[in-house]
Amino acid sequence: MTIPLLLGGFKLPKENIKKIVEALENYIISNNRIEPFVFLYGEEKNEGNIAKIKDLSISSPESQKELIKIIQVYCNKVNAYIEGENNFQNLNDNSDSGLFFKIMDQNDLNKTKRLLTTVDTAEDFTDFLKSKFKNSFFITEINLDQSDDKKIILLKSVGQTFYAKKNRFTISPYSERQKIKFIDNKKELLLDEKFEITAFINNSQCFFFITDRKKFEDLYGYHEIYKNAYDNLAESLDFIDWSNAQPTISLIRNCYTIANFVRLDECVSKLKAELTSINDNSIKIALKSKGIEYMVEDGNVQLFPQNTPELKALLKIIKDGVAKTCLLDRNVLGSDFEELE
Repeated sequence: MTIPLLLGGFKLPKENIKKIVEALENYIISNNRIEPFVFLYGEEKNEGNIAKIKDLSISSPESQKELIKIIQVYCNKVNAYIEGENNFQNLNDNSDSGLFFKIMDQNDLNKTKRLLTTVDTAEDFTDFLKSKFKNSFFITEINLDQSDDKKIILLKSVGQTFYAKKNRFTISPYSERQKIKFIDNKKELLLDEKFEITAFINNSQCFFFITDRKKFEDLYGYHEIYKNAYDNLAESLDFIDWSNAQPTISLIRNCYTIANFVRLDECVSKLKAELTSINDNSIKIALKSKGIEYMVEDGNVQLFPQNTPELKALLKIIKDGVAKTCLLDRNVLGSDFEELE
């Protein structure tokens, strides 16, 4: 399967996420559902990030019923997101928490395929909870048809906090009669419906619904992608002094968004034109409102942000401020850029 390269997400993706709910609900009530593939996935830190999995067979019809109940609870929560007033965010927005939607690009799809095709290495499941592993996830692969082309993948991170301590017990909320169950810390994991990443794959569209962006970025290697975008942008926008800013995750994430903005070159040209103009204008007002110094000499523009917030504001002015004002011949006041914080 090859999909077009699509970056970012949609502002209102509820109709797409509703596909997850509908597909899961149909799966839950089906009498002919395909048994889900359940496994642990992890990457060894000191061996070139070698991926390993442990196939966790569903031991009995009762166990499968319990898993279905967990999926139903998750389904209800996602449906509540859709019916509520929650705003879904682009993965590249500044907030570190919330609900995120992202169309898969080809790298995302390739990584997802690698998750599902890693060979079972017969590791003991407790190995995935040790510090030598990173990106450890409990993964449920649900095939929605026999073709293997339409599926939902539910990913829940696991770590040492999920490794049940001695004499730990739990009360199961997923049965009509609550049962107290002793947890054997050598055989069992504590699991619930809090899946941080959901992937929907079919022939026409593939996307993610994400409730923990950091877990997603770690697993899919976005920090390196963001850093490359930061380095490339610093090189191409050499009229900006980058030396006073720290490459925080928020900043390099913004750089990834800006580097893939299709009108970036046009915005940069217009910014320079506005700053070399003898007239006052909205871009000069915006820079002044954020305290960003600049210099024009012999027609050349140099900008001097003094810290990370100023650089973030400057980049946002270039992408959003210029695009929304100068390119569209609109006027704004400096106060309109207070949202740049």
